[in-house]
Amino acid sequence: MRRIALVLASAALLVASCTGSSGPASPGPAAESGGAAASSDAPSTAATDAFATLPRADVAPIAAESLRSEEGATLPAPPGYDDLVAEFPQVAIAWKRFTTASVRLLRQAQRERGGAGADMPTAEGTGGGRGSSAAGHLGPRADNGSASDWATVGRNLAADTYVAQDSAVPTASAGEGGTSVTVGGGSDSAGRVSSEIEFTTTEVIDGNEVTITQRRKVTGDVCPDAAGSLVVEFEVSNRVAATSGRASGAAGIELAATATGAVNDAASLTTIDIDARQQTTAPGTAGKPVFVDTSMGLRAGDLASESGYDVITTTRPATLNRSSQGASSADRDSLNREGMTAIIEMVRSYFRALEDLWKNGRCVEVVAESPGQVEPGSSHDVKVAVRHKLDGTSLSVPVDVSLQGGDSVSPEKIDEAPGSLTYRASEKSPDSATISLVSTSRRGIGKKDLAVQIGKPAYEARGGGGEFTGTGTICSLSKPFTINGGGVTVDFMPKDATSGTYSYSGSLQGFPVSGKGTYTVKADDTGGTLTASGPGTVKTPVGNMTATDTERYTLTPTDPCE
Repeated sequence: MRRIALVLASAALLVASCTGSSGPASPGPAAESGGAAASSDAPSTAATDAFATLPRADVAPIAAESLRSEEGATLPAPPGYDDLVAEFPQVAIAWKRFTTASVRLLRQAQRERGGAGADMPTAEGTGGGRGSSAAGHLGPRADNGSASDWATVGRNLAADTYVAQDSAVPTASAGEGGTSVTVGGGSDSAGRVSSEIEFTTTEVIDGNEVTITQRRKVTGDVCPDAAGSLVVEFEVSNRVAATSGRASGAAGIELAATATGAVNDAASLTTIDIDARQQTTAPGTAGKPVFVDTSMGLRAGDLASESGYDVITTTRPATLNRSSQGASSADRDSLNREGMTAIIEMVRSYFRALEDLWKNGRCVEVVAESPGQVEPGSSHDVKVAVRHKLDGTSLSVPVDVSLQGGDSVSPEKIDEAPGSLTYRASEKSPDSATISLVSTSRRGIGKKDLAVQIGKPAYEARGGGGEFTGTGTICSLSKPFTINGGGVTVDFMPKDATSGTYSYSGSLQGFPVSGKGTYTVKADDTGGTLTASGPGTVKTPVGNMTATDTERYTLTPTDPCE
């Protein structure tokens, strides 16, 4: 994925005073040390559009197996990580052990959970930050978590969602050397999914205690509803703390968002409205740790355009909920911008990943039966319905109809399923055709191809009666055919496809035989039976012997004759 270049408006983002909004908030450094919970600095004025146009994230078509990368198993290092390491070098050791173990433990927990993601392969060559490698030895990135890092988190949240949908066991845990991971979640009958992963570790290194906690949780819809809307809630936190005697330090970020996506009739994502909140603990401009808690309304728009750019606008100016006493206006603006950028990239990458799933049959399926093998020039009615895969309900949505091969199909569009189409086979035999059905709507895209074989049914016949056993190929039940075996040839002369007369002659066990009679057929494209009955004569040294007997043959479908 190319790095997302962020062009941010220079105007400051915060407009509200220190009165806070409701919701959970992590205590900042000032609160932890007994200082005031809010800054006395006057908040700055917000820009109308806090974010300029952003290049659209590259999200290649995905299967769930390709979503997860080694780096995405944990979160980017929180803002202020490098400064924390400078004060407590042991943090870097703990972080490397933690990120390496968490990748391994995540897979172990998923295997124990029995989910679809238990054997997800990892992407090659991901990461690229300091200390990272495809083997999963993940150090922090040099930029402490760029936009592309958070885009990776969004895609991996989508992978977690996919796993949660298909997992039979709701929760599994794994541990290794002080690091533990818990994987939980599942889906309900309405198709809403909850997926949660939490990593924790505490280590004492050279007398320094280092605690790392990371949590990712996503709850919401996977598929658009009848209005083309889906709502997803995100909770992501990442905190590193260290203590040495009486000294302590921490770096962390907590992101929360409720995102509402809108989908058009072409099943394309058009906008995402985001109610966002970020809480960051990081070094301030004065060199001391600061805490900033802000909320904001954002919209990612023009998502279905061909320009390759998403327009990010502000729907609700930034509000300062809380900040530590030492946080300056520049600190608040900077940390708000970083947190909101992370939320934008995480949310829109998540929705882009889901979009690929609902456009490729994850949410909607077309239900129809092929006419199978048909006779040349025949007509067949095919019933067509569309069903939601997650809740099983019937959908009243359009279906486009197309035909590859002969001869014709009508209508070319079913305006609202359920409906029907009429297929007319070509006069050519043998031949083949494919009826393609595509349902595209705000609910997603479903596809189904119906293969048709054109030609009178052909069968392999096997059977007989008494001492006679024979085989033969029946290219058409309406045309003469022959069955042979043991020196005897049986010729069948059809009256129609269900009955006729037969005669036979030859030598059976050295004696001349002959006979004739009538036969009937019961068969369809799955097979059938032929029953023949009549008198037969055997010439022997002591005279001719005549008797009436019955032969029975089993008919097995085979490819039409050339």
